[in-house]
Amino acid sequence: MQMVKTINKKLLIIILIIFTIFIASCKKEQKEQDKKPEITKEKEEVQNINSIMHSYILNKDVVINTPYQDSFFLNTNYGFSKELLNLSYSSAAANFDEISAANFYQSLNFNNIYISDSYSNDSVETAGYILGHKRIKDKDVVAVSFKGFYYSLEWSSNFNLGLDHDHLGFTTTINNIYDNILNYLNNYENDHLFIWITGYSRSGTLTYLLAKKLLDNNIINNNQLAAYSFESQRAVDINNIDKEYLGIYNIINKADILQGLVPEKYGFKRIGTNIYLDYTKTDELLDKEKKIASFNKIDKYQNEEEFIDYVIESLTTYDIEKNYTVKTRTEFQTRFSASLGYLISTVFDFSSYVFNKIIYDFKQLNSNQIFKLLSDDNLYQFFKTYLELDKKIYDEEMVKKHCKTVANFFSKPASKLLFASVANPNTILRSFQMHYPDVNYVLLQDYLKK
Repeated sequence: MQMVKTINKKLLIIILIIFTIFIASCKKEQKEQDKKPEITKEKEEVQNINSIMHSYILNKDVVINTPYQDSFFLNTNYGFSKELLNLSYSSAAANFDEISAANFYQSLNFNNIYISDSYSNDSVETAGYILGHKRIKDKDVVAVSFKGFYYSLEWSSNFNLGLDHDHLGFTTTINNIYDNILNYLNNYENDHLFIWITGYSRSGTLTYLLAKKLLDNNIINNNQLAAYSFESQRAVDINNIDKEYLGIYNIINKADILQGLVPEKYGFKRIGTNIYLDYTKTDELLDKEKKIASFNKIDKYQNEEEFIDYVIESLTTYDIEKNYTVKTRTEFQTRFSASLGYLISTVFDFSSYVFNKIIYDFKQLNSNQIFKLLSDDNLYQFFKTYLELDKKIYDEEMVKKHCKTVANFFSKPASKLLFASVANPNTILRSFQMHYPDVNYVLLQDYLKK
């Protein structure tokens, strides 16, 4: 009996020791857990990207600083955020040559950079562009940026509206480069693609047209797109819009005459969402060293936007001589498109020396001399002088024919524009200066603060 009691006592002691060790172990484990640092989400560091933009006011390149994070491509609502909008402007502004554009994308750590040969080999219906790629989490972000400045022969296609459907000059350009861009995209799986497209002016128009083609062909969907166009022209036939295009954003300064030169009256529209900058604050927002021409309030138009509307309306309502009206798209295309395109492309094809001499010589003309220039023979003689100076081989009859047509355009349907230019040179100059990237950069920064 005594032995049983002894065994039970020993067993009890062993159980107590085991229990004590277990409790101590649990306490130690709890302490170790208490020591573990709290798990927090890693915060991405904001980079400040320096890029180049040409200031047309100061006539020199300037550096602009733009915040950047990879998350800009992840935290968007159908491709839109103010952060990505700001970055997109820097992308478009930097693409005045291939070196500046490539440097911009390399600063964002994009790789597989592709530069089209159109930067150096201009033709009428093409465009310089650059492609780049960056893997961000589960997305293959592909950047497409079109050259938006220092145009050459390609600019003449702006006048080739076509007789129907979308703007012929712009859509032909997209068709000419589309397969090459598609081949690049085929390097990545469709399900992971996110396409970021940017462009300014003519290239802004190409931006939303490329986006449209990718969406129409089901290469991507609206959630895989961020297309930002700046100061683009209208180019889509209103009868060719049968769905909503999300992920496309057009940033527009209505006081810029160039964005309005393809009139809505001809049945053209932009697709996507239009964002309008407050041009009324231009002079207030520009730096003291950056000044543009003043606007003169005259008769029918009390502000820049009304002036642009007046110019476009006067072009498309001219009815004094019916053979020269451009009331409709068909009339403009059949009567003036080819000649305007021909002379513009001829001017851009001159050597730099002759091109600059034309600009200089034209600036020396007074109003009476400008009006005299717009006769058939005088305009031809004007062009002939520079063709021979540049030692160009040309078809005399063809040049005469196109000079006659262009002279009729400016002396008839565009006469009000010409009179406004002579009577109010500051007003017409300001409407062109409103197209400057440095002006619209200032207006955009104001918009982003709202």
